This record gives sequence, C-alpha cells and structure tokens, in this order.
Amino acid sequence: DLAERFAADAIYAPGTVVRLGGEAEITIENAIASDEVFGVIATNPAYKMNAEAGSDETHPYVAMTGRVPVRVTGPVRKGQRLVSAGNGTARGAFPGEALSFNVLGRSLVNKTTEGEELIEAIVKVN
Repeated sequence: DLAERFAADAIYAPGTVVRLGGEAEITIENAIASDEVFGVIATNPAYKMNAEAGSDETHPYVAMTGRVPVRVTGPVRKGQRLVSAGNGTARGAFPGEALSFNVLGRSLVNKTTEGEELIEAIVKVN
C-alpha cells in the first residue's frame, strides 16, 4: 500500500478508519457512511511518504491506496464496497448507499460474522 505519516490526536490500532480533523491532522472516524473518510491506519506500508515525521504512535502511516487490513464490523462479501461504520471501523455498504466520496475501498474476503475483525481490503479514498 501507499501510506503517509500524519499527526494523530490519539494512538490508533492498525486498520482503524480515520478522517482529517481533531486536535491534530487526523482523528478516528465516528460517523456512519461518512464522506469525510480519509484513510486507514496502515500496518506495513510498501511505500512510506513523510517517513521522517514523528513515530508510529504520534504520526502513524495512513494508507490511502492499496491492500491493507481494515477493522470491519458485520458480514461482508468479497468485492463489496466498504463505508465507515463508526468507532474507527468499516462495514459493507448497503444497496444504493455507496457514493463516490463515502467508499473507502472493497473487501478482498468474505466475512460472515457480526463482530469486528481485521480483514484484507483494497483501499482507495477519493
């Protein structure tokens, strides 16, 4: 994935869905199907921009495009578009809900459980 370091207002777990804002540059996305989605906290980005800024705690890498684990709540189908679900998670978009600015990516796997899990997804934020 392609990721860049941004100043965070808290320490976020890998796969957390974030937006611009808060007390620093990025903050957790708490809204559902938000069009403010900016990216996902990366685990091990292949391309690291702004690498000299801070540490993983103060300036985590935010994946804005590529394959990345994402915190997902509820069942999703492989290929289904993902939108924010609140509390830094994503969920599968309902029919007619996916818009160009609220989709953060697509699931690469099937997930059948209701709870939260890290799943592989392709992230591409507009």
